[in-house]
Amino acid sequence: MSVETTGASGEILETLLSMGQEYGLVAVRVRAPFATCQRRIVTRAKEGHLDVDDAMIAKVFELSEDLELTADLELDNVGLSEDDLAERLRPFVSG
Repeated sequence: MSVETTGASGEILETLLSMGQEYGLVAVRVRAPFATCQRRIVTRAKEGHLDVDDAMIAKVFELSEDLELTADLELDNVGLSEDDLAERLRPFVSG
């Protein structure tokens, strides 16, 4: 199972991280430049996502960047292929 959060909500993040030991949670921090994030948000399918303007995108991006998080893995998600991502995640996946 995968759960995605920007980390903008401290309560959600704390709840997810508190399940780490019991459920084998792997915390992966994914980063990309603001322009990349903004482009991805604007061009993604709208179904299942909140409609956000550029100001909100910038605010959430800033909150996420300012977040102090100890992650099991950090990824700079610019130009990574599916194979690159799979290779970096492989040590954390069992089975």
